[in-house]
Amino acid sequence: MNERVDELKGDVKQGLGKITGNERLEAEGKAEHDVAKAKREAKGAANQVKGSVKQEIGKLRTRHVITDAFQSNPGRGSRA
Repeated sequence: MNERVDELKGDVKQGLGKITGNERLEAEGKAEHDVAKAKREAKGAANQVKGSVKQEIGKLRTRHVITDAFQSNPGRGSRA
């Protein structure tokens, strides 16, 4: 959430720079906005990867438990 606040601050600075004709302030605001946005997007991507890894680990654990259950009861599921 902090990155969103920094993006907004950058937007305000950039807008003030445009209104006042202060190119330095405008450029500084744009840079702050862009850096904050990049950080926010990087965190989002990292969280997506983390979630995907956790999901796959969960699938592997489930498969392992099911496999173990069938190996400990080999006659189960067969018709004799």
